[in-house]
Amino acid sequence: MQPADKVADPAELCVVIVSYRASHHLLDELIGRVLSEGVGQIVIVFNGNFVEGSWSARPRITPVPLAENLGSAAGFGIGLERARQLGSRLILLLDDDNLPHPGCIASLLIAHRLLGGGDDVCLQAYRPQLEWHRLLLTAGVETIALPNTYAWFHLANERHLLRKQLGGQPRQDRNEPFRFPIAKTRVACYGGLLLPAAILDVVALPDPRYFCYYDDIEFTDRISGAGIGIYLCSQAIVADVENSWHVSADTCHPAFSALTPDQRIYLDIRNATHFTRGRVDHLGTYLLNAVLFWIGVLILALFRSSGIRLSLSRIRLIFRAVRAGMRNQLGPYELP
Repeated sequence: MQPADKVADPAELCVVIVSYRASHHLLDELIGRVLSEGVGQIVIVFNGNFVEGSWSARPRITPVPLAENLGSAAGFGIGLERARQLGSRLILLLDDDNLPHPGCIASLLIAHRLLGGGDDVCLQAYRPQLEWHRLLLTAGVETIALPNTYAWFHLANERHLLRKQLGGQPRQDRNEPFRFPIAKTRVACYGGLLLPAAILDVVALPDPRYFCYYDDIEFTDRISGAGIGIYLCSQAIVADVENSWHVSADTCHPAFSALTPDQRIYLDIRNATHFTRGRVDHLGTYLLNAVLFWIGVLILALFRSSGIRLSLSRIRLIFRAVRAGMRNQLGPYELP
């Protein structure tokens, strides 16, 4: 175990990157950024998109080419295993469109030391694009993976998120200062997650049945369940170069926008439903959230959709996704 009064050396750190894109210009920038902070190893899992690049001959970089896109769950699982084989004590996970701000890794390592520096502490870098990150740091409110959530809906969150869901801006000023520089959280994203390799001795790898979406939430929920703390660190910032499908400049809601592929909506809602259905401790609250979820879907279909035909198609898609999640019908990306 690292002494509590000593910040871990970045050379002890392995960065695991999962890449999906045909173009690697973002990956090149990311590699340059993390190497500039002195990390010891980089593992790059190419999810069916491997081509030779400037990284191929560098001794500290280990490319792992996959013949096809196995999804984020399998990709990060393979990357975590390879990082553990390399003997790294700490592992930082990143997507290929994440870009840590200068000093991000150093801030994560300092926060890790301040929290004890042991193998029972994980850190999540702050990603400004994620509304739930901002709410946790400014208001101390967790809005994701709450007990009794139905799919991705929980009534308790609406006072924070309703205006945004209806097409307006959140009530909070985005320049509101952080009240909690470091905040404990039950779950985290892959992008910007720092974890000790020893955790993999007690927590199984990400569930590949999720393929993508909510697999990081499910994985980190098991980390928390094992008594390992996860802390969101405001001083360690990771920018998302490309927006998630949830963050759209379109006037339509992303779930009812022609710009959003069916596949993304289906997998996200299916996996969210599967994850939340096993975390019910008050049936009445869960059923209320279920009713309000479907009312919300109808409201969005009527007022934040690009057309009636798309609305009907997406309602059917959401119904199939919820049903599949309830029935434990997980798997890759094929639509039923």
